[in-house]
Amino acid sequence: MRYARRYLQNYSTRFVPYARITICHLSICHLLICGLAALWLRCQDDGIFRRSVMQKKLSPNFLSVNVTGVLSTRPGRVLLPLLVAVVALVVVLLLMGNSLTAYAADGIHYVAPTGADSAACTLLHPCLTIQQAITNAVSGDEIRVAAGTYTTINNLGSASQVVYLNKSLTLRGGFTLTNWLESDPLHNPTIIDAQSAGRGIYIPDPVTVVIEGFHVRKGYVSDGMGAGVDNEKGYLTLRNCEIYENEMSSINSADVGGGIGSGYGTNDATLILENSRIYSNTANSAGGAAIGVVTGTAVINANKIFGNNANYGAISVLNEAVVTLQNNWIYANSASVGGGAVFIYDGDLSIINNTLYKNDAASYGGALYAMGGTTALTNTLLVSNTAVSGGAIYTTGGTLAVAYCDFFGNAPDDYTPPTGQNNRTTQNPDFVDPGTYNLHLSSGSPAIDNATSLSTVTSDVDGNGRPFGAGFDRGADEYTAAAPCYARLNAGQVYTSVQMAVNASISDTDVVKIAGYCAGAQPHGTVTQTVYLSRSLTLRGGYTVTDWLTPRYGPTVLDAQNQGRVLYAGGASELSLTIENLHLTGGNAPSGGSGGGIYFDSNVDATVRNNVIYRNQADYRGGGIYNDGVAVLRHNTIYSNTASADGWASAGGGVYNNGNLTLQNNILFSNRAKAYGGGIYKRNASVVTGDYNDFYANTPDDYGNVAAGAHDLALPPHLADAEGGDFHLADASRLVNAADPASTLTRDFEYDVRPWVSRSDIGADESRFYTAVDLGAGLPVATRLITTAEFEAMKGQPVTFTHKFTNTGYTSALTDTFDVTATNLGGWDWTPVGDFSAITLDFSEQHTFTVVVTIPTTVTQGFYNQTLITVTSQTNPATFDTTVDAIANPGMVLTPTYQENADPGEVLTYTHTLTNTGPSDVFTVTISSDWKEKLTPTEPVTLAHGESTGIVVRVKVPSSAPANLADTMEVRATSQNFGISAVVTDTTTANATAGDRYVAPGGSDTNNNCTQIVSPC
Repeated sequence: MRYARRYLQNYSTRFVPYARITICHLSICHLLICGLAALWLRCQDDGIFRRSVMQKKLSPNFLSVNVTGVLSTRPGRVLLPLLVAVVALVVVLLLMGNSLTAYAADGIHYVAPTGADSAACTLLHPCLTIQQAITNAVSGDEIRVAAGTYTTINNLGSASQVVYLNKSLTLRGGFTLTNWLESDPLHNPTIIDAQSAGRGIYIPDPVTVVIEGFHVRKGYVSDGMGAGVDNEKGYLTLRNCEIYENEMSSINSADVGGGIGSGYGTNDATLILENSRIYSNTANSAGGAAIGVVTGTAVINANKIFGNNANYGAISVLNEAVVTLQNNWIYANSASVGGGAVFIYDGDLSIINNTLYKNDAASYGGALYAMGGTTALTNTLLVSNTAVSGGAIYTTGGTLAVAYCDFFGNAPDDYTPPTGQNNRTTQNPDFVDPGTYNLHLSSGSPAIDNATSLSTVTSDVDGNGRPFGAGFDRGADEYTAAAPCYARLNAGQVYTSVQMAVNASISDTDVVKIAGYCAGAQPHGTVTQTVYLSRSLTLRGGYTVTDWLTPRYGPTVLDAQNQGRVLYAGGASELSLTIENLHLTGGNAPSGGSGGGIYFDSNVDATVRNNVIYRNQADYRGGGIYNDGVAVLRHNTIYSNTASADGWASAGGGVYNNGNLTLQNNILFSNRAKAYGGGIYKRNASVVTGDYNDFYANTPDDYGNVAAGAHDLALPPHLADAEGGDFHLADASRLVNAADPASTLTRDFEYDVRPWVSRSDIGADESRFYTAVDLGAGLPVATRLITTAEFEAMKGQPVTFTHKFTNTGYTSALTDTFDVTATNLGGWDWTPVGDFSAITLDFSEQHTFTVVVTIPTTVTQGFYNQTLITVTSQTNPATFDTTVDAIANPGMVLTPTYQENADPGEVLTYTHTLTNTGPSDVFTVTISSDWKEKLTPTEPVTLAHGESTGIVVRVKVPSSAPANLADTMEVRATSQNFGISAVVTDTTTANATAGDRYVAPGGSDTNNNCTQIVSPC
């Protein structure tokens, strides 16, 4: 389902990617049945049905299958053996006894407030508690939890908690009952509420756990640590969570962690905490109201930690823990003794690019109290913190190093005792609005570009890249000026111009990452374009200014706004380019120019993939792309580009090739050229290799001087809203699952996984929504056998077949509407029972219907009647499933009989035909004759309904046979399955002979013509 697409505003509008789930289940035999029966049905239109099959293994006995297809323009026909194969395979399927139970995707378990713990935690039947899903799961699985509040306490592990995690799992919150694909914790809060009756989450074992998108609140422990989350031995990543209102009231000096505790005693643990809010937690004893780390390692990055209260420190570091605090806002915390923000008793603590603001300690160190261990502060702001002694820092032991930090407004002083510092400043950092704790730097802040560069710090508290501009900023925030367009070279500086990032490139392996909407064009020599490329690199879109790691925030748009080309690649040296995940539009090659969207000069070797290239124009050639070098285009959507000049030279509305071009899995739709090749044009000497592309509605033609690929399509692509700029594939698109099966791309233009099941989609988008239907064979049988004994009684009687089909598609509406058709291939009467048209089903819902076939009173023995059942999606009529109902009565025909005369010693050959008029059967053939020479076949023969085989018999008249001596040979075919037989007789009579006769004592006059010296009369 393309859920009402969520828009996020971060200086520009970006689409949030969407997802789809496949839950189909057919055996391989069933797949063949569907394909062959569909083949028969579609080929009645004198076309060959080309089907595409999505399949995914769900278990050793189940296979996910979605059959879709289109009619090619190639003529063909289907022979009777295909229908025979259909029936045989139906019988096989019946014997296999496949279930039609819907399965959840492998390794994913679902939990919802409306679920039941007696359920299997599937998408259709979620569990009620997170703990039940954990019980059902195995290590490596994922648990998705719908919005709601989860309060059920368990006592596993001799402790009390809502969630007991002793397996390596991923837990994700923020889903809804109608959207299990995209997590949105902000709008769908998923709350683990211990109601002060135990911990929220307890991880007692060394397991690897990822928890994201949850609220954890009102955990309570009176003896122990980690009231909200206790990571005793695990490898825990907490991401995008809110941890609040938890209380650790232990008086044990070794206990820490009101919100989160990590490590215990001598147990090392690992904690990664990022992009979370930790607030309003309390802790006694050794403190750590927000976070307490006893042993092991912890990386605490890009969080907001505020409003916590403890004896010592919102963050407390004990024993030999190794802790890194990086890019955090730590503000408005308080300590009744020391270390309002941070307390270290022992261990190794690095405080890098943090903002510590307005924290308070009743005695020592408003921001930091160091009793021991090793502490290093770098690029950190310590502002308006208060204590009796050491308003910002108070030390009584250990070692402390401070570099590139700013102290301002701390009371009564910055640090006690005085501490040597490197590049210390004491300036107001000029926060945007400190009164509301908006601790971003204002544009004039002296902290901007005033920190030391650290290669390990590549982002800030919001995910913005570091550095932005000439240098690193002090504090958690990297000032980033508002702009519609950003570009970043590798993991380095962030620019507001793509060209600036390109110009800074020095290595062939460089990646220029782009976010937002980048408009306009700039001159370079004699050419004007949005981006000029003269060195080898990768140009990649899909990022956002707050996430430079994963390109999933498209569209990233390069818009030349009709001022020039979008991309021009050339120069003096050979260059290798990769261009991906971009929308390229508004290009205009000037009068007599080529390549409005992209121009590749002869020195370019380029890979162009997962791009949308649209509404560009060239006066001369190649409205979308002009290639004079070597280019590989894969999975692009090339739409509404124009080669506009009048005259014979205007060619290649979508693509013009004058070099070497590979074109695979692209959509070329509604492009236009004045002269030739609306979709593509190839100059005579150039080379184009293409396949699995979709050419549709290009004018004046799709191909100019180019042969269509063997698997190219000519289908409407059904884009969601191409005119409005939405280039996702709609539910009805037949390009879903139609790309080259050998396609190697693993992501689409929004970083969605390719292929979603077993085969990718054509174009830039990999749709997560699709139509699919699963029609099982007739129940309880697919074939009704009428035995010889009941044949007469069944004449004129009805035979009932009951069917059940399942909506296994996942459409944007979560529903689909289906029509059922039935065709009796023998012309017998049939009656529908139940709904056959406009049947609307929710995802995975089933519908049952019945077909009643009447056996004619005039039927003769030995028949095989078939009724072809088809269920078709109204959303996408190319999606259907079929099965065959059969009524069979065993029978055979064996012909002809022979009566022949032959001379003594002559050999005769008789050829018979055995035809199976009943269901598929196995036959043996025997003969009885004194004159037999040879029989073919000698082994059992399998014949499908209507299939025939030849039976060849050879006889030899004895040389001594007298005139009119006859041999009557019986040829018998017997059914191994049903025990019936058919017989023919061949009579051979000896002719009279002339010549000498032989008589001798001891001879025989019986059946002897006396002509053989060895057999005298």
